[in-house]
Amino acid sequence: MTRPAPCGWLLLDKPVGLSSARAVSRVKRLFQVKRAGHAGTLDPLASGLLAIALGPATRWCAYLLDAPKSYRFTIRLGQETDSHDAESLEQAAPPCAEIPSLEQAEIEALLSRFTGTIQQTPPMYSALHSEGRRLYELAREGKEVDRPAREVRIDQLGLIAARREEWDLEVRCGKGTYVRTLGHDIGQALGCGAYVSQLRRTGLGTFDESQAVSLKQVEADSEEARLARLLPADAVLPEWPVRACTASEAEALRHGKQISHEGPAGFWKLEDAQGRFFGVAELLDTGRLQPRRLMAGPEDSVQSEP
Repeated sequence: MTRPAPCGWLLLDKPVGLSSARAVSRVKRLFQVKRAGHAGTLDPLASGLLAIALGPATRWCAYLLDAPKSYRFTIRLGQETDSHDAESLEQAAPPCAEIPSLEQAEIEALLSRFTGTIQQTPPMYSALHSEGRRLYELAREGKEVDRPAREVRIDQLGLIAARREEWDLEVRCGKGTYVRTLGHDIGQALGCGAYVSQLRRTGLGTFDESQAVSLKQVEADSEEARLARLLPADAVLPEWPVRACTASEAEALRHGKQISHEGPAGFWKLEDAQGRFFGVAELLDTGRLQPRRLMAGPEDSVQSEP
């Protein structure tokens, strides 16, 4: 006798104060799965959309890691911190710089300088490695190492509201962007310094914060209601074309073999004879589908376990 095993995506509205790893651990325990992971870390001081993959859906986390992300954030003007947010605020020097008074048009002109492809130096308070250690570990020991600047993409950066000492902003950006550093760099351009006092992820790929559910809601759910919240494993590939496979074609693909197919070159979602998603393949110029990433086996696609 088999029962459905949790497989899919839970869009969690992560609260401030909870690490992404801890959030995944709690969700993993609630759904009683052996495998779980997330697609894009949120700092403990950040809230918002955390996409958590359960079971075989963890194979598709990589497809969200490269997806554009959207945030709302507030920068506090007149003071800088080493972490570029409030984590190291207690160790920061008191505010001393004079905050310039800008009209909305001047603020928007400044923000436009940070759109497109820009150079950004990762903060010391980050999970990047240096000689086998996380940068944030070194930062908390008072150490600093060189971090080469790298290109990041800012698709949109807009002003929501401006107060004397705070600006509320929204940004849509590409992979590898540190919003905390963006806030810091805006403060540098102003000449008065700034740090990010609030940060919330509002979008990830095609997912939106309106789809997210709180941890308290998930904990209060019945098992049936909890499972009903899961999006399918291929929800991260909503616009990909679908190749329906016969049983023999699915079997061939699972063994790494190519099958014939007509259509536009590129990546295709694969469905088995029962209409169940079981992987992705690339259509080559030869008119053959080459499997690229598949469920581990039929037991994954049928989502059952003893």
